[in-house]
Amino acid sequence: MAKLVCKSCGAEEDVPVAHCGTGIPGADPNKLYCPCEGHTESIEMPKHCDVPMKYVKE
Repeated sequence: MAKLVCKSCGAEEDVPVAHCGTGIPGADPNKLYCPCEGHTESIEMPKHCDVPMKYVKE
């Protein structure tokens, strides 16, 4: 299970859905990508304390 962690204050959030399922990191560290093979849809990495959050795999 993965989560998002604020780089400034350490707050934690669930990873949001990116198109078909829970977003995963990819080529651009500021985006989360659709987890389905062959899909290229992405969303911006959520922000907390005005900075992009960090994707952490548990």
